[in-house]
Amino acid sequence: SQLFDRLPKTSNQHLLANITRLTYENDRLSQYTRRESVRIAGVKMEQGETAQGVEGKALKVFSDVGAKISPDDIAAVHRAGRPKNGTQPILVKFVSRKKRQEVMTMKKALKEKPECRGIFINDDLTPLRARLLGFVQRLDGVERAWTTDGRIFARRKLPVGMQSDELKRPVVIESPDDIFSRLKVVLESKDLISLGLGHLVPGAGDG
Repeated sequence: SQLFDRLPKTSNQHLLANITRLTYENDRLSQYTRRESVRIAGVKMEQGETAQGVEGKALKVFSDVGAKISPDDIAAVHRAGRPKNGTQPILVKFVSRKKRQEVMTMKKALKEKPECRGIFINDDLTPLRARLLGFVQRLDGVERAWTTDGRIFARRKLPVGMQSDELKRPVVIESPDDIFSRLKVVLESKDLISLGLGHLVPGAGDG
């Protein structure tokens, strides 16, 4: 990988490289296990909120987008993640990918409903992929970044007047290595740390 090629070739660094490869593989497998799940952001919390109440709020959002989802279509539902401004994401795991896909296909309808302003239905991303998405979205050379089925897609900004079908195509980002190999962005030490990869910073473990 590009990140590993830049590291000093010591036994410790080889060990860390192997650990990081395993981290990336575990992340890929973890994302795969989330393929029936979504997160609903922006739904207000209430004092004394019950599990049944949370499920009802999730079903209301699905109804607002026009998806026909019943309690029998849901395997699990609960609040998860960091609370913010009186809201906390609702994690919904569906019984089947078909029902999840129905919701994700229709989720754009939320934008057309004033009463749903600030509510979003997103992929259920692993912590690493959530950090990657945020990092890519902040890059100056990226026009837009989004996720589909847990994969991050980034559309690059092109200079005014430049036409290139190849460069217009979104690139897929599934690990920090892809930021270098596909977006040609060299990660600095602070970037590695922000992505939870501080152990890859050369000299970070020196005495």
